[in-house]
Amino acid sequence: MLEGAWQMTLTHTVTALRIGNQIISALVDGAEATLERAANLLTWAKAEGKIEVLETVEATQPSTIGKRAAQALHIDLSRLRYTHTAHYEVSSAAVSRELLSLTELTEAEVAVVWSHACLIRGYCMPVTRYYGKSVAA
Repeated sequence: MLEGAWQMTLTHTVTALRIGNQIISALVDGAEATLERAANLLTWAKAEGKIEVLETVEATQPSTIGKRAAQALHIDLSRLRYTHTAHYEVSSAAVSRELLSLTELTEAEVAVVWSHACLIRGYCMPVTRYYGKSVAA
C-alpha cells in the first residue's frame, strides 16, 4: 500500500501548426495527435505555468501570380488548343493539386505548368514565356 503524496511530472513536446489562434495540425512527442489532445496539453501547461516555448517559426508562403499573368497563361494555353476547362486540368496535374484559379500558381509553378502543357502537345522544348518577375520555360 502506498501512502503519502505523489507528484508526477510529464514532459511532452507539442509541435503545432496554427493560423491565428486556430491549431490546424499537431504532433505530440513527434507523433501525429488529434487537435483536441494538443490543445488540451497546451492549455494544461499554460494553466500550470509550465509551458516553455522552444521555437517559433513563422511560415511564409511564396507569392502567387497576379491576374495579368494568369490571363497571359490562359491565352497561351488556348494557343496550344486547350479548352478553358482543360487549362485547370492540365495545370492541376502539373502541380499535383487542384486549382480553382490560375492566380493560385506561384511563379515557379507557372514554369512547370507551361512546360507540362507544351510537352503534352508534343513540343520537346517549351517556348520561353514571361508570366511575372521571372522567365518561365
